[in-house]
Amino acid sequence: MPIQWTADLALGHPQIDHDHRVLVDMLNRVESQIEVGASSGALEEVLVGLNKYVSEHFAREERIMEETGYSMIESHKGQHQRFTAKIKSLTEAYQSEPASVNLSQLHAFLSDWLLTHIQITDQTILAG
Repeated sequence: MPIQWTADLALGHPQIDHDHRVLVDMLNRVESQIEVGASSGALEEVLVGLNKYVSEHFAREERIMEETGYSMIESHKGQHQRFTAKIKSLTEAYQSEPASVNLSQLHAFLSDWLLTHIQITDQTILAG
């Protein structure tokens, strides 16, 4: 089921909210590719794009955290680094052997992590 953008996902920062909407759309594209049984090349393209955008988003978000004096920046960066490493590892596994990756588990992991991170961890950014 596609993720719907709702008010509880918004932080109130235009750039971060825009990035989060893009990430939600990208996760919905991953789900769509899986549901229609898209070719491994098509899904790989979406995963590679997601990896790239996640890195760009985290860099922007971390810059905003630095600019606002966010007190939990190191912990937050650690979460970003672990997620980036995990999504890169999953994408590389899919690129080398698509059948080795359980696609429903992949999507569930990506969706659960992103929604939890936005709704819990990211909500603290603008609070300090």
